[in-house]
Amino acid sequence: PYVIDKVTNPNNGEIVQNHGPEEKGQPITEETAHKVKEVLASTITSDAGTGKKFALNGYTLAGKTGTAEIPNPATGDYFRGASNYLYSFIGMAPAEDPQLIVYVFVQQPKLQAGQVGSDPVAQLFKSITESSLKYMNILPEGAEVNEAKKLADYTGKDSEVAKEELEQHGYKVALVGEGGVVETHSPEKGAKLTEGSVVILKTEGATVLPDFTGWSKKTVLSFKMLSGLDIRMSGEGYVTEQSLSEGTKVAPQEPVVIQLQVPSASFQKGQETGEEEEMIIGG
Repeated sequence: PYVIDKVTNPNNGEIVQNHGPEEKGQPITEETAHKVKEVLASTITSDAGTGKKFALNGYTLAGKTGTAEIPNPATGDYFRGASNYLYSFIGMAPAEDPQLIVYVFVQQPKLQAGQVGSDPVAQLFKSITESSLKYMNILPEGAEVNEAKKLADYTGKDSEVAKEELEQHGYKVALVGEGGVVETHSPEKGAKLTEGSVVILKTEGATVLPDFTGWSKKTVLSFKMLSGLDIRMSGEGYVTEQSLSEGTKVAPQEPVVIQLQVPSASFQKGQETGEEEEMIIGG
């Protein structure tokens, strides 16, 4: 492994040093590596395991907890007290074929009554790791794989007929306009969609707002383009709030504010307690 990727001359951009991983031989056997991985997995699955609280929903995990003392420069000794430590966890998932390694450490957390140092580490680790695995399209155990299907052309059809047919295929339908003949739709004909995807049908007339919750930014932008509404977005990720409720009939000049958050931001918001908490997260 290496830390510094490359060193360049700031004056002319010339690469002075270019680093990369160097193979130094095989430090342990494959058999030993598998055995260690099994032991690390047992810290999560064993009744006596120290990492049980780090278990993921639908994913196998192998990992190790850590606790480190923190030097106190004022005394030359170490800080003392229940929360004056650096708590950490490193885990890899899925355990049988690791695709992701996540390391989280929390320094001197302000613990609530009944909490221990590993609690905030576990909350962060699980949120980050589960979101990352899903982002990498690594499905949890037991999850059904939905095959993408090509979207048919609904232009010219009655919106009610199109809506019924789309919902039979497992899609969610949002209507722009008051209904009637479908002028166009987004995504367009031929787009590959999985069940649960949103299809927007454009018709004549005033638009009634849908429930945007869970929509991606891209889908909201498509709705904005087809409707011509003054939709203003704040944040990245997926919709969590909207300024006007579902069912509101909106004039083109009336602003609609949409709030988006990535999964990690939603988690952090839920953790806010009004107290400052120093957290150092490495990954």
